[in-house]
Amino acid sequence: MFRTALKVLLITGVSTTSAFLAAAALTLAMGLPSQTATLLTAGAVAATSAVSLYKQISKELDRHEAALKEAERPPAERLRELNDEVAASMANTADAMDRLVRELESQKAVAEATIAEGEERARWLEINKDEAEKMRQLLVGETKAALRAEGRKQWWFFALGLLGSIPIGIMINLFVPGN
Repeated sequence: MFRTALKVLLITGVSTTSAFLAAAALTLAMGLPSQTATLLTAGAVAATSAVSLYKQISKELDRHEAALKEAERPPAERLRELNDEVAASMANTADAMDRLVRELESQKAVAEATIAEGEERARWLEINKDEAEKMRQLLVGETKAALRAEGRKQWWFFALGLLGSIPIGIMINLFVPGN
């Protein structure tokens, strides 16, 4: 029904545009160029308006039909699908956390190796104790800063995981009857 009305709207827009174009041709044949330009502009506006309105209404109808189709699905099926999406989201979050932990451990090992290398060089070059102490504190400070940055990064991904799961939980609560 709505699709038919939409087609009628489009046909009306095309007819209006055709009428403006025919009137423009007549005024041009009569030697009235200023009225011709006005009619051509009105025809272009009518055509643009009709197409724009057709697209907007068609898009809204498609969205409405998709929502109706979704509502016809059994609630258990929708719940299973949402549950699967939540499980996949949680698995992705767990995978990201594992990768972050491995990255942090890798960076920690690199930092420890760097500290060990610095200490070895200090011994080999017989750097005085003050300079060696300054060097060690610098390396430890950089390591602590890197560990803090990685810790913040892990918390950030954890928070994103939580924020991603909350809308899904809300959708489950909205779509599951009896809650």
